[in-house]
Amino acid sequence: MVMSKSLRFGALLASTNTVSGLAPLLSDGSEVDWWFAYKFNTASFPECSTTRECIFGGDVQNYPYGFGMQYLLSSGVGSQVKSATLHTDCIGTGSDPVANTFNQIYSGEAPNYVIWNDQFYEDPHIDLDPPCINYCGKPWGHSKGFMAWDANGEGVVVQSTT
Repeated sequence: MVMSKSLRFGALLASTNTVSGLAPLLSDGSEVDWWFAYKFNTASFPECSTTRECIFGGDVQNYPYGFGMQYLLSSGVGSQVKSATLHTDCIGTGSDPVANTFNQIYSGEAPNYVIWNDQFYEDPHIDLDPPCINYCGKPWGHSKGFMAWDANGEGVVVQSTT
């Protein structure tokens, strides 16, 4: 799963070496060559220290079994690597690497992008054994992510696998 230069979220982020423009971004908005975030499960690290928000649309959901959005983060620039550290803020909801990096697409900064999610909800009907009701949860795997690039072919790849 290593592409071009780097790693990322729940699974992995890859990026070409960019000086400016599209790049993996940290919580403070600074560019790095790569970052890797691992989101913990709800049972081990429940909830998070910041308020959940849906900054890219939608409404915050109240899940019957709770939620967990805390994560470990490591990043690198050149030969300098920052060790993984625990972040208790809610990943993906504000000033964090996932939200800041994705916002390059959402804000229109990225001229080219692809977004994928292989976990369909009710459409199309998938005939599998064991059967899926509204979507295929366990024991099936799930992948989602995005790729964005500029006219020079430089950009980011974010892949999440559960």
